[in-house]
Amino acid sequence: MLDKLNYIIIGIIAAIIIFVLLLVTGVIPGLRSPVSEKCTLTVWGAFEDSGVKDAFEEISAAYKKENGACEVKYFQRDYLNYERDLVDALASGNGPDLFYIHNSWLPKHKEKISPMPQLVPGKEKNFKYMTPYDYKNKIFVDVAAQDFIDDEKIYAIPLYVDTLAVFWNKDIFNKKGVPKPPQTWEEFVEIIPKLTETDEKDNITRSAVSMGMWSDNITPKGNINRATDILAALMLQGGTEITNKENKSATFVRTVSVGGGEEISPGKQALQFYTDFANPLKKVYTWNKDMHYSLNAFSEGSVAMTINYAYNTSTIKKEASRLNFSVAPFPQPRGIAVPINYPSYWGITVASASKQQTQAWDFLMFFSREENTKKYLEASHHPTAMKDLFLWQKAIDPDLSVFIDQALSAKSWYQPNNLAVDQIFGEMIQSVVEGKDIDKVLSIAAEQVNLLFK
Repeated sequence: MLDKLNYIIIGIIAAIIIFVLLLVTGVIPGLRSPVSEKCTLTVWGAFEDSGVKDAFEEISAAYKKENGACEVKYFQRDYLNYERDLVDALASGNGPDLFYIHNSWLPKHKEKISPMPQLVPGKEKNFKYMTPYDYKNKIFVDVAAQDFIDDEKIYAIPLYVDTLAVFWNKDIFNKKGVPKPPQTWEEFVEIIPKLTETDEKDNITRSAVSMGMWSDNITPKGNINRATDILAALMLQGGTEITNKENKSATFVRTVSVGGGEEISPGKQALQFYTDFANPLKKVYTWNKDMHYSLNAFSEGSVAMTINYAYNTSTIKKEASRLNFSVAPFPQPRGIAVPINYPSYWGITVASASKQQTQAWDFLMFFSREENTKKYLEASHHPTAMKDLFLWQKAIDPDLSVFIDQALSAKSWYQPNNLAVDQIFGEMIQSVVEGKDIDKVLSIAAEQVNLLFK
């Protein structure tokens, strides 16, 4: 009788062990945990150095180890065709789960994005994403919220925030007795004649700064990289409302009232100021169509200053390893209450066509952890957009200090189509340089931008 009872007990224990094993392995139908389901997330990147792919793979391996399921694959795409290839791939159903997005792209690609899951009242306990409030006020610099949050929905995570700054040739400054780069535009104007060199026929042999013309990407001579960004920055600093508050029309041609009832157009003033650097009749004349492409001119020492983004630092160092240059903050108008700097940067977002949107946003939350963002920043050498990483990055990459500080005062504006706007602003610059009436040029440009809103 005792032996029979022992057999029964042993049988029950064995059955329990077998049942538990079947539960754990998921052999019993319907009992497999959804977390253990395999998935592969694809990421399309652009405009990055080769080391970024290695960083992504390291972060992806850590993510897979932690969640035990999703594998993340990063694909570096050709920047020149990136936007076109992305749009085509998403339309055909062969696009990535996550993709890079420029800070000016949300207006034209919003419908292609699945926003971050939002907090639902009553379910705060299990919420694992960011709220717009924390995104704006605790985690990232202000401009990221300006560009990537719409209608209280988060559409992308900023990878970094880059801003325009002044690259200056220290040897030229020392030779001319100019001890430091200008901090204000008023100081900037004063040193232009000191730094510009001419021959006996008044032909410019060395320019003070690459400003005044446009980069049309067709004729290499006279071209100025990011000319339209410099113009937009000047407009914003001067108080120009480039588009209205509803983001439905162009307003950079409007006038405003100042003391004594005088009417001025800040947009016109900015355009005039910029193009004066290419006007032989002005004392700041320092650039013309015979000058070399701005970045090349700076690398070869034929221009004392050029204005550009942090990502061009490595390009200049590769082209001119012995060039004695440094980086200074973007000049501000004298007496400006709050500095305004101009950004250009990329974020990463989730495709609305993805069948794994939740997993994709989970990965982005993992990516946004400080230890993982640090890996990306160390590989990319971009200025951080994350407030808590400012001091850390300044310590390990001091060359980025100017750009890191400027991210706090970066301001962008709503562009219905950034490529079309760039073309319109460029043609506006070139028309004024060619001597066309500035008021008519501004009006035509405003009409062309207004068409983009329709």
